[in-house]
This record gives sequence, C-alpha cells and structure tokens, in this order.
Amino acid sequence: ELWRRGWGTGPSVMINVHPKLNKLPANVNIVLAHGAADDTFPRPYAELYQLVQNSNGRCFLYYSGSDKERKSWRIPDGHDMKSLLGKENNLLARLVDAAKAPNPERAMMQSWLTFLSEERLAAENTLGFLPEVLQKYWVTEPDPDRDVRLVEVRPDGGEEERKEYECVKTMFSANPKVKQHYSIRPRDAWRKAWQAADWIRRIDRIENICQEEVATQ
Repeated sequence: ELWRRGWGTGPSVMINVHPKLNKLPANVNIVLAHGAADDTFPRPYAELYQLVQNSNGRCFLYYSGSDKERKSWRIPDGHDMKSLLGKENNLLARLVDAAKAPNPERAMMQSWLTFLSEERLAAENTLGFLPEVLQKYWVTEPDPDRDVRLVEVRPDGGEEERKEYECVKTMFSANPKVKQHYSIRPRDAWRKAWQAADWIRRIDRIENICQEEVATQ
C-alpha cells in the first residue's frame, strides 16, 4: 500500500510477498523474501521471478524452496520464514544490508564469501580468478579449427596437474563455516563419506582459446 501511494521510496525488505503485489515501484532498492511452503501467501517461484525480472534491476529475490522432483534436502520456509532467524548466518541482517547497497544482488553474493572455509579460499586463490592466471594450467596450443578442448585433469599427473586436481577437489568437498540449512547428516560425517566413496570420478578442464576475445569486456 505504501508503494502504491508513493510513500515507500527508500530501500525495502518485504518478507512474504502479498498475493496482490504484481508490480514493484521504479527506482527503489527492494529485497523480497518468500518461502515455497507459505500456505498463507502462496506464490510460485516462476511468478516471483517474473516480478523481479520486470523491475528496474535493483531488486533481489530470496526464495526458500526445494526441488520435489529431485528430492532436495532443503526444507522450504513457510509463512514464518524460519531460515531468516538463524544466528549463525545472519540472513535477515544481510538481506537488509543488501537492500541498502547500490546493487542488492551483488551485495548478497559478496556476503557469501564470509561463510567459505579457509581451505576452500586457499584452494580458490591457488587456482586463481583471472583468465590469464587459470591458463597457466592449459596444455592446448592455438588451433584455428578447434576453439574449445576438454582436457582431463589427472590426480597422478605432473606436479602442477596434481595441484590443480587437489584444489578442485577441496573446493567441492570443503564444508562452510556455519551450519548448513539442509536436512543432511553432520558435516564431519558428510565429508568422511565423500572421501571414503571417492565420489569424484573425473575432473575435466575446459580450454576455450577464444573465450577472452568474444567475451564482453
């Protein structure tokens, strides 16, 4: 109602998106929070996604849902939005901070870094983030007839290849610093099961020679 009357022009966080809200105000930073199990204000994800897509690009949607077809471990929020109340991840506070930032979605993504373990951050830093740094592991020579190649990274390869393999493995298996919002076994047991089962069957490196040339600068 405040938005309809033009009174709510500051950064806003809406918890539980009202069924009658079909348009967001222009030039306002807005964060929407909604749960898939909300029986009071049932709103499908596709509908909320479209609502945000039709906005001015200054909106962020936090949707607590699950994938029933894939039997997701995540427990979706109801009308009480329990996932916002966790003390470890400060989710509600981060959503408020995101609403006040110039770009709410980017601010939310940047906050995720605080939950990564030291070992995962170390593995990511070792691999690098820039194309020219990642390319130090490449073995592909320029070939005008073949721009993209798939190269297997082997755990028994050379020194650099073994290091790359272990970094990727660490990135996938490292646990976050805080409790996960999933109904799975304890983190230590999960990691032991991961290591014992050796779930990584193969790691492939995609070497795209023309990636930088055709990418948006």
